[in-house]
Amino acid sequence: ELERWLLRGAWLEGFSATPNVDLYQTALAGGYPTNAVGDVAESSHLGREWDVRLQYNWNFVKSTDRVFFGMDAGYFVPGTALPMMEPTTKVMGYIRLESGGQR
Repeated sequence: ELERWLLRGAWLEGFSATPNVDLYQTALAGGYPTNAVGDVAESSHLGREWDVRLQYNWNFVKSTDRVFFGMDAGYFVPGTALPMMEPTTKVMGYIRLESGGQR
């Protein structure tokens, strides 16, 4: 029965190739690279995210049809390039039906 369950985890660290600038604030600062809160744009660290997926696989009796019940959750912590953002959490549930095919 344990083989019907799936648990996955992931971690993401985000960076941009250049410091994150805001075009409007940069124009107001006379063209000097400026971020969204009006500070000098020096950081390219966008943030980090942790994700978890929990899924259950239910097979119909003597059939190739399967139903997946699952839940995904993520937690994002903004980096120094995004000082105006706050940590964000997202949780999402789903049901998926696969019909036909080979086992």
